Amino acid sequence: MNKEDPQTILTEEINPLGGEEKAEKGMEQETLELMGFKLADEEYAIDIMQIKEITIPLALTPIPRAPDYILGILSLRGTILPIFDAKKRIGLPPREKTNRTRIIIVNNGTEQVGILVDDITSAARIPVSAIEPPPPVLKGVEAEYISGVGRVDDRMMIIMNIEEICKMEGSDSL
Repeated sequence: MNKEDPQTILTEEINPLGGEEKAEKGMEQETLELMGFKLADEEYAIDIMQIKEITIPLALTPIPRAPDYILGILSLRGTILPIFDAKKRIGLPPREKTNRTRIIIVNNGTEQVGILVDDITSAARIPVSAIEPPPPVLKGVEAEYISGVGRVDDRMMIIMNIEEICKMEGSDSL
């Protein structure tokens, strides 16, 4: 038996349960839970397992000579976190902060970082089989920041590659 056979058997055993029960029981193998958010007018998402918390924007301390996509640092419950402007990082136009603006605190390897977003939209479960690779028309910078595209109901969510978004030029991370 090859390595995939047990997963096939597991899927076949789950299938008779149908709908919601199937998704919950097979979630580790079949679905990805995502948190959706807006950057400009586009909807993006990240794996919910990477999120530590979501907070309102707080006062930031600027970092001299930091790249322009790093807004500054934030002290959150005694932890110093760099805050990234995801729109600048991926080349989207700036937008004024509103009462919907949030900072998503994510685990990036062994570090935590914040990502400024325009709005939190919704959480969604997407079957892994429904996640497609980034379109081939995206090249270079744009493609490296996207890990895939998922369809949820009648909308598409662009799944961000947090490791690349939070990578400093010339190093692995901040």
